[in-house]
Amino acid sequence: MYKNLTKYIGILLLSTLASNVYADARNYSIKVHKTTIEVEAPDGFYESSYVDRYAFKRFVKLMPDDLLTHTLLLPKSGVDDNLRVIFLATPKKIVKHKVSDAIFNKIINNVKDERLKLTRLRSDVDSHYKNISKSIKDDYNVDADVAMGEMTPLDVFIDNDDLFGFTTILNLEVLVDGKLKVTPFINTFAMMNIKNKLVSIYIYAKYNSIKDTVWAEAKAKEFASLLMDKNK
Repeated sequence: MYKNLTKYIGILLLSTLASNVYADARNYSIKVHKTTIEVEAPDGFYESSYVDRYAFKRFVKLMPDDLLTHTLLLPKSGVDDNLRVIFLATPKKIVKHKVSDAIFNKIINNVKDERLKLTRLRSDVDSHYKNISKSIKDDYNVDADVAMGEMTPLDVFIDNDDLFGFTTILNLEVLVDGKLKVTPFINTFAMMNIKNKLVSIYIYAKYNSIKDTVWAEAKAKEFASLLMDKNK
């Protein structure tokens, strides 16, 4: 019994040490141009360098050129079969600008108008995924044709003065050695104005059922609440 108790205490100590290591990875800051924004990661997620020191560098190479990615968050165990990742980003063209409440509301209205017109973005999307295919070839010497298939916008899940968000279901198509694999994903997007800077939450996850959509939208609300509370 004593031996088992010692083993149990040892496990508790190790788990406590692990929690302390990851604690710093849940509270940190980012810079949006010259503005410092405090970040508290949502439950279960950590700043990526604590999980995989090279993940952020690899991830940024896959992002559109017009988007500035500030931080990548991963589950403690790394990216698993659910393929869940979270990141914060700002369009490069406005990263230096002060975003007033009036400008933020105008941006939201523009996004509302364009949300259901995803076909207008098709040429930009196709170009971006050609670049991803090239990056995979250059970095891993693998001939893979990556493309975005059908995109379906879902309803807006939050819309108030501080936060606007909606989810899109995407079909990711990957062709390797003549074999096509289609994987459905969800992209949950939530936009907010923090310290007069436009900051957007992006959550990607493999789509298995409606439960994944519920999870992503709840996680976006949780993260947004944490960001707003830390930067009052």
